Amino acid sequence: MKTIIRNIELENKLLADTLSMAIVSILLPISMLKKSGDVRFKTKKELENDKIIPMEILKKQLEIIKSDILFYDEDFKINSFPILFNSKKIRFTNDFYFDGIITSPPYLNGTNYIRNTKIELWFMEYIKSKDDLRFFRNEIITSGINDVIVSTDDEKKIVGISNLLDKTINELKQNAYDLRIPLMAEQYFSDMYVTFGGIKKHLKKGAHVAIDIGDSIFGGINIPTDLILIEILETLNFKLVESINLRERRSRSGKIIKQVLLIFKSINELKEEAEIKPIWYDNWNQFKKNIPYQQLPYSKRNWGNKLHSLCSYQGKLKPSIAHFLVNAFVPENGTMLDLFSGVGTIPFEARLDNKKAYGFDISLPAYYISSAKMGKVNIDKIYQKLQFLNEYISSNIIAEEIQKKYDNFGFNGYIKDYYEESTYKEILLARNFFLQNSPKETEDFFIISALLHILHGNRPYALSRRSHPIIPYAPTGDFTYKNLMKHLYDKINKDISDCSSNIVGEIFLQDSTKFWPTKINNIDAIITSPPFFDSTRFYSANWIRLWFCGWEDNNFKNNPKEFIDERQKNSFSVYEPIFLQARERLKKDGVFVLHLGKSKKCNMADELIKISKKWFRKYDLFTEDVTHCEKFGIKDLGTVEKHQFLILN
Repeated sequence: MKTIIRNIELENKLLADTLSMAIVSILLPISMLKKSGDVRFKTKKELENDKIIPMEILKKQLEIIKSDILFYDEDFKINSFPILFNSKKIRFTNDFYFDGIITSPPYLNGTNYIRNTKIELWFMEYIKSKDDLRFFRNEIITSGINDVIVSTDDEKKIVGISNLLDKTINELKQNAYDLRIPLMAEQYFSDMYVTFGGIKKHLKKGAHVAIDIGDSIFGGINIPTDLILIEILETLNFKLVESINLRERRSRSGKIIKQVLLIFKSINELKEEAEIKPIWYDNWNQFKKNIPYQQLPYSKRNWGNKLHSLCSYQGKLKPSIAHFLVNAFVPENGTMLDLFSGVGTIPFEARLDNKKAYGFDISLPAYYISSAKMGKVNIDKIYQKLQFLNEYISSNIIAEEIQKKYDNFGFNGYIKDYYEESTYKEILLARNFFLQNSPKETEDFFIISALLHILHGNRPYALSRRSHPIIPYAPTGDFTYKNLMKHLYDKINKDISDCSSNIVGEIFLQDSTKFWPTKINNIDAIITSPPFFDSTRFYSANWIRLWFCGWEDNNFKNNPKEFIDERQKNSFSVYEPIFLQARERLKKDGVFVLHLGKSKKCNMADELIKISKKWFRKYDLFTEDVTHCEKFGIKDLGTVEKHQFLILN
């Protein structure tokens, strides 16, 4: 079903999301688990009584969804959108002003919400390992023992805000059967204080806040959640209008506890926050004043570490620009992320500067090449792996049907037209080798990156007839046999070295519009250069390298629909989930730097400022004319005339 959804998503995202929700809603009923308070495994008897036919249950769920859809008129639209995943981060956002808040936050009842929903979270690809569970427990409102962060840090301490809370915490410390219970209570109210403190700046004067909440009992001690919240919110300039008892409940020990509706009114006067100069203020002004990457030696085509030339790539950012952006915006011992890392130019420059760097890219060749630059290289291991590849090519013969399959495949000419026949067969064998032995280690990434580089070009290093090193234009010249392993050894011997930095980074094969890996959190800067609106299509410009990495006919037809250079042509709203997650994963004073292209058809900076304003303020926009820049023999560079540096915070 996940595979079906992925295929549908390429054509109709709304339909794919609807199907996902239908499946998510039945995952627990069709599993060996049962919700009984918390989620638990079914007993043997319960399993014996189960009469589960998953597709029948799914069909019924889809029928319910269909009836809901048909109930409404065709013109019915819901004017809603997500702000953030994490309500505690709302204080970082902009331009939201609400007439009212209606919410039912988690009750302080010890429930492990993440454990209880981990099957659903897994299906939706929010969790991929046990480590991800901890990330979510840290992010949610603390309401269960497993959410507690045992730390000496004072960040979650809330002494002196509420006298009733202080008294309750002291009683819990004396009576609780688990030392984490008083911590849980303290951290719960700390999270609520942070959340409603952040909400405060987004409320219009006189706005109402309705909170459905319940109290709880631990170790015989009642935690009067409603009364404590009243004291806390009053310190935040909320006035209690009404407290309504909704119903009585019973604790596990049988004692009566209550559910309450609290109604508050905001008496907050919205004030402009004083602007504080960011820590990178001087660095950025120097960058604009000097444009240092245009000065010698940084303006030279070959400036920088030789690994920048490990493999040529369409649209690669100049290493010197990456160098100065990293120096300007990433503090010492800081962390940064590149959302469209390509061949890793920006993350690699961060690594060279001893800064922790992460990168995302959706293209497999880009992922391989950038990963080669970000890990520790064992040179002996590279030669050992080269020997395995050599033995495979020497001892195997390419099947006739495989060769015929690709004889008439290609874009700028057929792929067989690029190579002498024996070279072509060696390339097909090398492709098979990597498809059977998927690259996993830095040494694998290094070898395949070097091989991708020599697949085509206009100099003796290349395996192809005369073409172009970046975009494989239709080849010319004689068919000459070129031994793959010899050329590969030559390339690796020329480039092999290990980065002197002990800092290693990490690249993810990741669509930046999807949920980000959980280790990307609390970062100092996002520095990235998304595909320009009028750029050459990345999938066609890199078609031979994509083919070598495993793309087939159907991939070239369908996969480009996932690429942001194609999706942004329909709407720049594709960037919304990027800005949403960036706001949550950056530190409070983190910065988002975008290197963009401006053409007669599209002003990318203007478009992204409109999309990002819910989460970020435009700090600055610096524009550079690039009509004078060298074209590197590329016939079609699109219509970009200016480069833009958009700074958001």
